[in-house]
Amino acid sequence: MTEKEAKDLFSKYERGLCSQEEIAWMETWYIHLNEDKELDLGLAAIEAAESSMMQRLKIQEKRTISLWRRVAVAASIVLVSVLGLYFIRFKAAIENTGEAKLVKTIQPGGNNAVLILADGRRINLEETAKGKLAEESGVSIIKKASGEVIYNMVGARDAVLGQSSFNTIATPRGGTYQVLLEDGSKVWLNAESSIRFPSSFSPTERKIELKGEAYFEIAKNSVRPFTINVEGQSIQVLGTKFNVNGYTNETSLKTTLIEGSVKVSNPIGNVILKPGQQSQSTANQEITFTNVDAEDFLAWKNGMFSFHRADLKTVMKQFERWYDINVKFEDNLPEMFFTGKIYRNLNLDEALSNLTFLGVKFKIQNRNVIVLSP
Repeated sequence: MTEKEAKDLFSKYERGLCSQEEIAWMETWYIHLNEDKELDLGLAAIEAAESSMMQRLKIQEKRTISLWRRVAVAASIVLVSVLGLYFIRFKAAIENTGEAKLVKTIQPGGNNAVLILADGRRINLEETAKGKLAEESGVSIIKKASGEVIYNMVGARDAVLGQSSFNTIATPRGGTYQVLLEDGSKVWLNAESSIRFPSSFSPTERKIELKGEAYFEIAKNSVRPFTINVEGQSIQVLGTKFNVNGYTNETSLKTTLIEGSVKVSNPIGNVILKPGQQSQSTANQEITFTNVDAEDFLAWKNGMFSFHRADLKTVMKQFERWYDINVKFEDNLPEMFFTGKIYRNLNLDEALSNLTFLGVKFKIQNRNVIVLSP
């Protein structure tokens, strides 16, 4: 971006002609240049803003994205917020080889899951029309126009409660889904995840099993505590909002509390979390916890990838699940980190292009992605 282009963009902002992306970009200049009314939009100011952003995000210079300097020489618009970097389209350094189709044909995931009923029937929720799907143990299972699956009592609640008819909702790679349980609790499933639950809970407790990742908003009921069993551990709640990441290929179970209180337990011990805290645990190690920005761990639910000094393998692991791809890494890749937020509705090439700031390149063959050394 030339100095003239930057000043033209500033003029558009003053006249109220900017797009939402441009507005966010210009307002970030105000934040990081102390709201100076006479902005110097030359390279020196760009580098000063870069330094301010690095300090705000507590990022060291070592192999981390030098965003602002690159923006100064690339005619690209970057959408930035104080808490992260929101990237939109850049030219990707991606090589298509063999008989692979263009990377743009690899679409992002979407609303897709399978409902497995107690009798073994499987219902593809992506292909099924809205309306009543089934009725089990006095509970009607309905798909709404929005795609959400809800469980409604048909008869009297007292007569229905405790009838053990178990269902499973499972998302594939590239799938996500929302479920409203019979007690009013809401569950959002991330890609490659599943929950197993009774169509109606017992009068004294509510228990489900989780594989993968899900966000929960649990309906309050002091006489029926809610328990989630995941990876040999349990999470107990009364009424609260929290995220659980229990993927088997992650190093630990991560429970992030948004609101209320939860107790995370394993065979070694337990901890009680407060809002803004995250526990990390395995089935055979002591549970630890730390304060976090909880919103970062809800980004997937809100249509974003969110990373804070994440290494490249962590980033690509999330891409694998969402884009249904297989990722391999060249040997001797240097250590590098990525801080930012990327929209999950981008095609694969658009998502990967954000990582080219690290200097990495990608070789694509069908649904296989090879990460090349810079």
